This record gives sequence, structure tokens and C-alpha cells, in this order.
Amino acid sequence: MFDQVGPTLTGLALSIGIAAFGISAAMEAKAELVGHGGPVRDIAISPDGGGVLSAGFDYRVILWDTKQELARRVFFGHDAAVNAVAFAPDGRHAVSAGADGKVILWKVAGRDPVRVFQGHVGKVASVAVSLDGRLAASGGFDGTVRVWDLFEEMGEPLIYKGHTGPVNGIAFLPDGRRLATGGYDGTVRLWSLEDVTGGRETFANLGFSVNFVVVTADGNSLVTAGTDEAVRVFDLISGSETKILLGHRAPVLAIAVSPDGRRFATGGARGQVILWSFASTKPVWEAVRHKGPVWSLAFAPDSSRLMSAGIDGRIKTWRADDGTELGARIAAVASRPEEEGLEGELKRGAVLFRKCRACHSLAANDQNRAGPTLYGVIGRRVGTAPGYPYSPALLKSSIVWSPSEISRLFDEGPDVVTPGTKMPLQRLTNAEDRAALVAYIEYATREFATRRAGAPLVKKEKKQ
Repeated sequence: MFDQVGPTLTGLALSIGIAAFGISAAMEAKAELVGHGGPVRDIAISPDGGGVLSAGFDYRVILWDTKQELARRVFFGHDAAVNAVAFAPDGRHAVSAGADGKVILWKVAGRDPVRVFQGHVGKVASVAVSLDGRLAASGGFDGTVRVWDLFEEMGEPLIYKGHTGPVNGIAFLPDGRRLATGGYDGTVRLWSLEDVTGGRETFANLGFSVNFVVVTADGNSLVTAGTDEAVRVFDLISGSETKILLGHRAPVLAIAVSPDGRRFATGGARGQVILWSFASTKPVWEAVRHKGPVWSLAFAPDSSRLMSAGIDGRIKTWRADDGTELGARIAAVASRPEEEGLEGELKRGAVLFRKCRACHSLAANDQNRAGPTLYGVIGRRVGTAPGYPYSPALLKSSIVWSPSEISRLFDEGPDVVTPGTKMPLQRLTNAEDRAALVAYIEYATREFATRRAGAPLVKKEKKQ
């Protein structure tokens, strides 16, 4: 927010909803994770289940702490929307791919890119990491598949040509010797990592765009998502199509297979999330809770939970067995202790601010999160919160945050108020919401420490 390099409050506060960020509870009671300034294109869960990476249209990759429901780190390196992200098997590294044509290797505990791989002409739509963690494969709008050596100084990537349009989905096979890809040209292809020139094989020609492909952990099955609203399951050994699953009422955009190999989930263009069993042709459960396309799905390592994300910017958590949206279970206790005693405009501002807690702290003794702490923000010059890594443009700014300046940021947008920043270009244009939000920020960031000392935070507003 304001002088941060991470997700901004202008993006987070655009819609009012229940998100009880910061409540310490078991994973069963998690709410939505909302931190990007726009759509979320992809998500990945760490091998130990403790972290989630999300890739956004706001050029950012965010690392979430699933236990605390907080954005712990924001990774900057892309100059356009980030389309795909994947953890390496060691959990200490990750790879992202973006519309800027870059494939980036990250150290999860760091902030700066470890290596940046460039070669695709145009957008990169998909990325995968091999099971040994040594290779990353990327599929681009240029129709090529490229395989990068993540840790060796390989001069050039391996380049595979065969698709005649964007490569939308990509997956390593467990044998470590092949890749599977699906493309806009309607084909599913298998590639040999040992034979670049003649190693491609057209596994299936479906005649319509293939939006996603996954391979099961045992290497026996391949699942595709298509624009024809169908999910297809193939036997990788025989090459035969074993199932056509119908349930989506729009193109299917995402697939995830549970680590136990029993089930898989699919996401569609009309907000549907459907769970399937490999043993049946009927859905286990179906939910329509996203507003718009669901672009990504991921299972927790123990297969008990499923996460979904899409164009509405929300990352939702589901209980895999029955489709219960876990965040909804704590909606009744979504108000926070620091909201107690508030009425009128301050209460309204506090509700608006709930979505911002994923990235911003308010208390004097809290640390910076994905964004800088807001404690003491009134009267603070842009780019001066201790210990926060600001962008160069903000470090040079002379703006001092006041209530009117904060209101102007929400009204005109960060591209106008803080030119040169990579903040999402979103605004809060409702004047009453803007006034309430600014009033709460001014009040809370100045007075929160008083509550910690045991005194009442503020007196209730008198009713007229």
C-alpha cells in the first residue's frame, strides 16, 4: 500500500468481503487469501504444505504463510503479468514464467532472482520443474517448448518445435525422460528429453484448444482440459482415451491431481470447481464460488485440501472430501479485536481494511509483511518505513503521507500519485468508502499501540 513495492491497498480494498486474515487456527478454518491487485493466474503449494506461491497479473509472485494467512514475501522480477509458478521439489526454490517472456529461478528465502532465462518470443504461458529439481520446462505463445538447466551454466536451452500456437500446458513425466504438452493448436504432444530434433510425438489431436495437461504420479494417465467443456483422461501406456467427463458449462482451464492419485480437480471459465474420482465418471462435488474463470488449482501434500484461484483475485481453500469452502466457516467471527467498539464511519473503514491485513500490519511492534507496516504512516515520507525494500522510484519520492494524500492515491491511482511504481493501476472511486477507509487508517495506525497498553482504543461515536 502507498509506498510499498508489494500488493497495494488500492487493489485490496476494492471489494468488501469476509476474510479473517491473521486469525490463528487450524488449517481447516482458513479464509481466502487476497493480496494481488488483480487476477491470480497460477498457484503452487510447497512440498511441506506450509507455503503457497501465487502468480498475478500485477507482475508479482507472492509467498503466503498458510498457517498465519499472511503474505510473507513478494518477488519482483517480471515486467508483465506472471502466468505460471512452480515449486522445486526441495521446497527452497521456485520458478515463475511471465508475459514478458522471462522464466525466473527464485530462492524462496530470498527476494532477488537467482537466474533469469530469456529466449521465448512473446508470452510464456506455462512452466514445470522436473522431479529431480534440475530442469525447468516452459511453453510459450511462440509455439516453442524450452528446457532450462536451472543450476548449471548451460549456454542455450533445449528448444522443441512442433506446436503451431501457444503452448498452454506442460508437465514432466515421472520417468524423467519425457515431457507432455498441450496447445492452442488442439494437439497433445510427448517430447523426448534425449532427442531434441526428432523427439516429438503427437499423442492426441483433439481439434480444439487444449488449455491444460497433467500427468499422474505413477505415469500411467494424462488428463486434459479443453475448450469443448470436456475433461479427457488418457492411458499413457496404450495411448487410448479412457474417459470423457462432462460437467463444466464453459471451457475447462485448470486441472490438479491429488498427491494420493485417487482424485483430480478441474476449474472452468464460469467459476466452477469440480472434484472427480479416477474410479468414476460422475463428479464427487461441484462448487461455483469464484466470480469468473478459475485459472489454477493445487492440492495440499496430504490431499485433504484443495486451493483454487482465478480472475477474481481470490485464492480459496476447500475441504477435498466434501467441497466445504473452509474460509466460509469463520465468516461469523470475521470481525477483529481492534474493530471492537467502532461504529459509523470507522467501523465501515475497518471492514474495508480487512482484506489489507494479509500484507500490512498496524501495530507498533509488528513487522513488515509483503507490504510495509502502516504504523505511523501519517506524516511519514514515502519509502522510509524501516527495513522494507522499496523500488527506486519510491525511494526518490518526496511525498509525505497525509489523509488527503492517501485519499488522492485511492482516487487518482498510484500511476498518477506515485509515477514509476509497479503498483497495480486500480482505484477506490466511491467517495464514501474512500473517506471511511482513510479515516480508519489514520485512526488505527496512530492509536493501535494504546489498545495494546490496555486503554480503550477510541470512544464509540455518539448516535444522532
